[in-house]
Amino acid sequence: VSINVKALKEIHKGYQLDFLITVKNNTNNDIENLIVTARNPNNFIFSSSSPESVDNKSTWKIEKLKAKAEYNISMSGKPLGEIGDELFFTFYTGLSENIDKNNLTSTNTLANFDNFELNIDNIYSKIEKNVKITGQYLDLSFSEDLFNIPDNFLQNDTINFSLIYKNNTSNILSNIEVDLQLIGDDIENVEVIDGYYDKNSKKILWNKNTLENLSKLNSYESGLLRFILRVKREAKIGNEIRIIGKIKGERTDEDNVSNIQDISIDKTWKII
Repeated sequence: VSINVKALKEIHKGYQLDFLITVKNNTNNDIENLIVTARNPNNFIFSSSSPESVDNKSTWKIEKLKAKAEYNISMSGKPLGEIGDELFFTFYTGLSENIDKNNLTSTNTLANFDNFELNIDNIYSKIEKNVKITGQYLDLSFSEDLFNIPDNFLQNDTINFSLIYKNNTSNILSNIEVDLQLIGDDIENVEVIDGYYDKNSKKILWNKNTLENLSKLNSYESGLLRFILRVKREAKIGNEIRIIGKIKGERTDEDNVSNIQDISIDKTWKII
């Protein structure tokens, strides 16, 4: 019996981690009462599986696995920990019997691994998986290298914004996209340098079609984006203008990694 486990080799902090466990009977005979179990680290909270586990954690019993057949199990949970932490998982297959722990023999021995007791009498296969907790692979933030961004806006104000984006990985990223959502009724006009602004949705977009530099970003490389926002002359004092920004890209040089990105920018200015 062989076991194969597919999962991301890194997971974004705070996100769900999914596993696909495939068990295969490589023999010409059916196997009954096959046990599949996962030894999960303490910093992983099991949430669900399909089919359901027999212990509501991470053990499954296959009543009959026919000759040459495969059986799939999906398992999900949430990693706990900080960026840089690594989670270590071990998956087993084997047979289990009603074992009398007080009467063990050499052919009927309960398997123990680092004081973790498995009710498997005969282990067929084993596989290990390591998953690393990571942060944003792309950063996006306001930069004041070119312009000072005020803490508050005035009526009829014109504000020059610059954004810095950066590749946090040692690999090349491609097809970088940056989008900003502007929120507020007192925006008179927006001018975007090397980008696109949709006045109806109040969205700004930069991608490889508007700026060639965003087609590829080398390891740890950074770049600058610019736009100009003008506040209405009759803007109401006390109203607010909010900007929410997100950046994403394609990690084409890496396998089994997540493209998930959190919101990078969420800032509000008051009109005074």
